Amino acid sequence: MRHFKLIVQYDGTDYYGFQIQPGIPTIQGVIEQKLKNLLHNPVRVTGASRTDVGVHARGQVIALSTGIPINAERLKNAINHALPRDIVVKSSLEVSGDFHPRFNAQCKSYSYTIWNHKHADPFNSRFHWHYRYALDIDAMSEATRYLIGYNDFSAFEAAGSSIRNKYRTLQRLE
Repeated sequence: MRHFKLIVQYDGTDYYGFQIQPGIPTIQGVIEQKLKNLLHNPVRVTGASRTDVGVHARGQVIALSTGIPINAERLKNAINHALPRDIVVKSSLEVSGDFHPRFNAQCKSYSYTIWNHKHADPFNSRFHWHYRYALDIDAMSEATRYLIGYNDFSAFEAAGSSIRNKYRTLQRLE
């Protein structure tokens, strides 16, 4: 059995998140279907995390295993040829069988962008929030002081969450 780590990038606008859900398009569902067609076997992928409806990713890590003798570069090229234009595998690497994208993750980065202009930008409107009014940058900077550092984020968890550690460290990226 061969094990691969893939870095994927996608525009999630037309998808109902990453995790497979019956009867609706998801990133995982599309990738698994294309892999099944390419490798002529069902392939299950595991993601580093789930995303919500319409969320994009620039470098989400996924893992898969297959008994098919294919090298990492050829796998990347073949899957990219089959995937729709809004999902791309940026890299592929063969890894050990104990690799897990969620448990081996060292960090996760989330970015939220505001397009602060009188008019929306139709070329990038899927990737930022348009806000036409003046922003109070001082108040926004002050508010972030309360989020930066090691904090309890249990108020943001889903009902019935099984996550034991509710604390996270947030850093400001300059």
